[in-house]
Amino acid sequence: MKRLVLFNGGLKSTFLAALAGREGEAVLCYLILDPRDFRRLDKITKLAQVLNLPLLTYSLIQAPAYKEVLLRMLFLVLHVLATAKERQCKCIYHGLSIDDDPRVMPVLDAFVKQLGALIELGQPLYNGKGIWLGNVAIETPLRRLDRARIIRLGNEWDVPWELTWSCSHDAYIQCGVCRNCIQRKRAFKSEGHDDPTAYFTR
Repeated sequence: MKRLVLFNGGLKSTFLAALAGREGEAVLCYLILDPRDFRRLDKITKLAQVLNLPLLTYSLIQAPAYKEVLLRMLFLVLHVLATAKERQCKCIYHGLSIDDDPRVMPVLDAFVKQLGALIELGQPLYNGKGIWLGNVAIETPLRRLDRARIIRLGNEWDVPWELTWSCSHDAYIQCGVCRNCIQRKRAFKSEGHDDPTAYFTR
């Protein structure tokens, strides 16, 4: 089954891309939601090349800055749905994990099920002869994993963590002091693996 992975070059989406690549054919989709995302495109492209997976990019810089995790997920999934169909992907991988907001975990399965039902009503897949091919499914394989566990699993596949990006600042190297960098450091420390990240401040 071919999968489309919502990809931003972070720890979670990179592991998800590696997972999808191991499971079969996969396509990475990088959504540009902020002008700063354009400046990360070279890093994203290099990472996709190392993963040996094709990369698509789309600009959505007028997108609202959703803070609600599930609303943001809904927005992103609906915007890549047509691309998934065009590329004949039967599944969209979203990297939502327990680190994002543990409060949504009890309702996540029901949310994804209802989202799948909505897609089934509005976006059935047919081939050129009118034969039904099924629907585009939504999956969140990381929903019960935290960053440390993701790193531990990714180490078994030699995921290139040094090429991933977590920093919330627009800089040449990751700052090491923002909230995202601190969470990244803690995850590597908790897992017991050397952090290969180049930080401006250790």
